[in-house]
Amino acid sequence: MSKPLSKQNKTELYHTAKNQQKRMLEYQAIQDKGRRQAPKTATQNENIVLPPSKRKKLVATARDQMRNIALVAWMVRRHVDWVSEFFPHITLPMESEAKKRLEVLLKRDAKKKNFDALRRHSRDEAMRIFEIHKVLGGDCGFLKTSEGMQGIEGDRIAWPDNAKDMPDGLTKDDAPMGIVYDSTGAYKEYILCKRNLRKLEFERLVPYEDMIWDGYSWRFDNGGRGVSPLSSALNTVQDLVESTEYALLKVKTHALIGLAITRDIQSTEEGDGFPTQEVATNDIDIDGNTQADNSYDFDFSGGAAILDMDPGDKVDTVESKTPSADTQKFWDLCIRIALLSLDIPYSFYDGAKVNFSSRIADRKEYLRSARSKQKKNSAVLTEYSDWKIEDWAQSDDILKQAMQAEGIDVMELQESVMWLPTATDWLDQLKQVQGAAAAVALGVDTISRIALERTGIPIDTIIEENSRVMKLAKDKGVPIVIGSPGSTSDTTVPPESDDGTEQTDETEEV
Repeated sequence: MSKPLSKQNKTELYHTAKNQQKRMLEYQAIQDKGRRQAPKTATQNENIVLPPSKRKKLVATARDQMRNIALVAWMVRRHVDWVSEFFPHITLPMESEAKKRLEVLLKRDAKKKNFDALRRHSRDEAMRIFEIHKVLGGDCGFLKTSEGMQGIEGDRIAWPDNAKDMPDGLTKDDAPMGIVYDSTGAYKEYILCKRNLRKLEFERLVPYEDMIWDGYSWRFDNGGRGVSPLSSALNTVQDLVESTEYALLKVKTHALIGLAITRDIQSTEEGDGFPTQEVATNDIDIDGNTQADNSYDFDFSGGAAILDMDPGDKVDTVESKTPSADTQKFWDLCIRIALLSLDIPYSFYDGAKVNFSSRIADRKEYLRSARSKQKKNSAVLTEYSDWKIEDWAQSDDILKQAMQAEGIDVMELQESVMWLPTATDWLDQLKQVQGAAAAVALGVDTISRIALERTGIPIDTIIEENSRVMKLAKDKGVPIVIGSPGSTSDTTVPPESDDGTEQTDETEEV
């Protein structure tokens, strides 16, 4: 018979049952069963999770990987290709003189001598660097100056290492992350520092209105500072690089292959120079280096070698199976995980492993995820063009006169500028054009949207350019047909009737 439970055992069983019943009504993610890292118990402001000292380490690590790890450098460049390239589209009528003048001014200001206060980078190049620093450091800014825009790397907005020149009354508690807030918590000023070797020295306070600031953040309570999206992949990439280096060392070791000649232990005829029995001692000098170690010294510095071994000794040749197939699959998995930090599909990295349809699908999914990042940079450029237009409306006489003649005010001119991302290239132009034509024929897409997406040129500009080309062809008597063979299409040179007059039909069989 089983022994009756004691009162203490009954109490323990009761509490165990109660705890199990309680856990059944909880989220399993918050249950600590000792099999994995304990669930977190505190929610804090992101500035506490990533204070300035730790932020410096994170930024420095990301920049170091950008310098030295090809995978990270490629990931960042690929990301920047998709989210930082824009062109200005002005929605005013084609005949508007204000539009024509504004196009000239924006094109001229894109040059490095006009855009960059330091005359180092053009507008397009500056936007690429701006996005790179947002990815590596979490945030970045453009400072508005009378000489143009000046790029400000995110770590220069900080509480300085030497605060002796700080304005009176401003303490580290007021701006530990380099941003001063007003009584409502809104941005008021930026603490701009300059580099002095490895330290940051205070330069000046910059009013909020003079800085265009942007970064990556997924929280409202983070003090206005962004966090690098690469932060979740840095360890994975570092482990990947180190493991490949170890594998490479192993491959190099295996490449040093020696050919060993072995002899069986057996009695031999007298005078052949070999012993007649196995050497049992462990303290004799075999390799001739005056040390009793009973071992051989192998030197492959001159390449493959032939080793004349003692009877009974043997060295097997080494067959390199490094890295193994399983290791290579694991590396691929690590690369996939790292690419997720920037939403980059694996097919961008290795397109040979997917078919054409999968590449199209991957590109569409990536464009959806890149859209929000494009909008962030488009907003930065909009703030830049608004600032420039406000100045040009006062300083450029041609633009001022055109605005007055057409009854356009500054705000209307600012709102007319749209910064559109550059076009996405065709992967298979014939197939995709046919699919686009079918979509237009079914009424589920528009010519203007397709033209803008694939060429980056608004449809009115395309029509205007085609009109000029077709008119020139007509004047020169050169027939140019727009359309596919066998379809009904417009022509630039209308066919003439027998009496020399042009036919009135607008279309003909191609």
